[in-house]
Amino acid sequence: MIWLGLGFVIGVILIIRVIFDKYNSWIEKIIAPICIAIMCFIISHLILSLSSCIMDEFIELEYKVVSDKKIVALKDNQNISGSFYITGGRVDEKLYYYYFIETESGIRKEKIDADKVYIKYTNDDPHIERYESFFKNDNLYLWGIPIDNYKYIIYCPKGTVKNEFEIDLE
Repeated sequence: MIWLGLGFVIGVILIIRVIFDKYNSWIEKIIAPICIAIMCFIISHLILSLSSCIMDEFIELEYKVVSDKKIVALKDNQNISGSFYITGGRVDEKLYYYYFIETESGIRKEKIDADKVYIKYTNDDPHIERYESFFKNDNLYLWGIPIDNYKYIIYCPKGTVKNEFEIDLE
């Protein structure tokens, strides 16, 4: 956020300087501010992207539980979707965990992406905890670094996960 604000301030200063420069023609006074605004926008976004990539390696995150849901049933399933045209198409395959939770209105089905899931065994009731990451240093929020990092931990009774090993050499 700081980089975007800095780029905006520099752009405004340059635009004001160009507009009030008495040696510029009226065309330069219209086109130059537009070019300066676009240039400052691109540069500030480039700096923001680069700082986000560089700082991502050095920033310490901590995970906190943001929700905990008791589950009634759990099943993994592959979702296959795609689109086909006359000249070609594409197919996407993704693994999801489908689970059922009890609500005041009744039992409801939800799904989560399997890439973000960890499974642990427990002797307690089965439940799903959602964790979101937060900066350990609160000052890093000022830099406007986006974090969209989350994970799920599914706690299920022992014997729930079936281990199958099969080699199909066809």
